[in-house]
Amino acid sequence: MKIKLLLLILILAINLTSSSQNINLIPMYGNASKTDEQINADNKFYKYCDKNFKSRKEASKYFEKRGWDYFYANKLDTSMMRFNQAWMLDSLNSNTYWGFANLLGSKGEIEKSIPLFNKAIELDKKNPKLLESASTSYLQLWFKTKNDKYIEQGITLLKQSISIDDKNGRAFGQLAIAYYYKQDFTNAKKYFDIAMKLSPNSINPQAKEALMKL
Repeated sequence: MKIKLLLLILILAINLTSSSQNINLIPMYGNASKTDEQINADNKFYKYCDKNFKSRKEASKYFEKRGWDYFYANKLDTSMMRFNQAWMLDSLNSNTYWGFANLLGSKGEIEKSIPLFNKAIELDKKNPKLLESASTSYLQLWFKTKNDKYIEQGITLLKQSISIDDKNGRAFGQLAIAYYYKQDFTNAKKYFDIAMKLSPNSINPQAKEALMKL
């Protein structure tokens, strides 16, 4: 019965959002004005979720999880549709903005991912994994532009992340790499040594080879 219910929810969700494929694949539906047909479909979707979940927040979490599942399965269009549905159900669900940001980043739209990461952090300031994830976009943007403000922001976010979770070797490794590119080799070695103690396999092999020479 549970499997049947989940399949019905997914089928209905796809049908209700199929009338405008373009906005389905844009975060927050591109904030576009919807047609009467789309508004009617949204209302049916709300009604269905209200019937099958305890609250819209719970429904949002359900579709958010589906969004992550599809993201990690590299089914990015379907992932975007699920995150959009989760956002429509609860616009204060920080993970929907995180999902949007990751999707845009995976498509190489780094600049567009930044405001979405910022919104996610505004809603969830103490999430170390979110802070680490956001730092990645800033560091990628630095690689693209060589504008030092981006690497500085990436470092700031990583430091905030490890201040909350000081056991995340991957974040320490990212800090080491960021400082290496800044040519601050003292801090690069400092954070590299910590990363190696916590999680030696979390560092890219090429980066590890360079950092081991410090």
